[in-house]
Amino acid sequence: MAPLALFGPPAPFVPESPARSLPFYYYADVALDHSWLRGCTGFDAIQQSTRNERMAEVPLSDLLRVHPQRTTDPSRARLFFVPVWEFSSLVLGECNGTSHSTRMQRAAEALSRSEHYVRSSGRDHIWATSFSQMGAQEADVYTQLHGPFNYSAGLAVRTLPLSRLLGAAVVGRYKRRLRKANRVSRCVVEVPYRSHFAAIAAASTRGVDTVRRHLLHFAGTLDVNGVGTAVRCSMAKLFSLPQAELGLVLRLTVREAGGGMCNALATQIARTNNVSIGSRKVATNARPNNRAVAASMGREMASSVFCLIPAGDTCEASRIYTAVAAGCIPVVLCDTMRGAFPRQARWETFWIKPSTAAFMKDPAALVHALRAMPADEIRLRQAQLQRARQDVVYDLPNSRAGTNFLIGASECVSRR
Repeated sequence: MAPLALFGPPAPFVPESPARSLPFYYYADVALDHSWLRGCTGFDAIQQSTRNERMAEVPLSDLLRVHPQRTTDPSRARLFFVPVWEFSSLVLGECNGTSHSTRMQRAAEALSRSEHYVRSSGRDHIWATSFSQMGAQEADVYTQLHGPFNYSAGLAVRTLPLSRLLGAAVVGRYKRRLRKANRVSRCVVEVPYRSHFAAIAAASTRGVDTVRRHLLHFAGTLDVNGVGTAVRCSMAKLFSLPQAELGLVLRLTVREAGGGMCNALATQIARTNNVSIGSRKVATNARPNNRAVAASMGREMASSVFCLIPAGDTCEASRIYTAVAAGCIPVVLCDTMRGAFPRQARWETFWIKPSTAAFMKDPAALVHALRAMPADEIRLRQAQLQRARQDVVYDLPNSRAGTNFLIGASECVSRR
């Protein structure tokens, strides 16, 4: 299959118009500004683990705390930022004589007393939440705090009673569309997942547009429930290709128990390729081995020209932001993915987005199309990716992610 049957050339870059002035007020009250949670036991361990991807609330607050548009005069503010760290608070639990529940209660009390909140009922208030659905360990924490866990108890319950006050606010969130239990605020600005430090460090050392050792990287499972089920199953055919010869780095995660048809397929692949069941499983806790796996994946991405980004439960995926941080051109397998801050990042200028139907018909054709891509086109995509890193990676010097969030939030408010 010819390359253009799968994907076309990169779109031309058209600069976004300069952002207008967006003065905002940053609540510094200790009940609303959760930056003090950095001193809690376990905070650093979470940041170094794979759960770091769920901590965008932290660097986003950091960017806004020192943002040039921040004003200490509420009368000048068009927006009011509430820097609560919902995910960090939940996972850390007890700290400095407070629990997650008491922190949410105190935040609600402080916000309800704010004359700025009362004046607008929160319509010009903005905040961010770092994740939408709890994993097994977060569910255990939830059970300890609130009783038996079930998936109908989402964001709205986790943040009670604060969530009752944020109904009219603007929220920055990874996923734009969520089930009712995970909806709190009326208007959503899609924000990037946090990229892993190892990917940022490896790219900083190596550079984004240098010759890379591997062609294509993927690490993960074939077994998901959601929009990516079919495309993940079809990826199994990639494992039959000669990986070393073609420059492929494919790391398979196999569920140790349960799973659907694709997990059975993955198990068969693992046995055929002498991969131990569960050996590549990335756990959701902060154990040292988890930290090492996350770091290894970041370095591998930074050594690859392309990174495969298939849909999972939804199109939104944390791996695309770590790929960008690593300077690895995303190859997106989800027709409806748009990415965070699309007007600023201009994903279409560098990502590769083949039709999922075409990929599933012949997965190997994608590999051959990538191998056939001219060097000039690769360099062009890499240059555009380098520009976009500042738009979606929080932990880079001069990151524009905070500004992009303010722009999106302002547009939400102005539409009302």
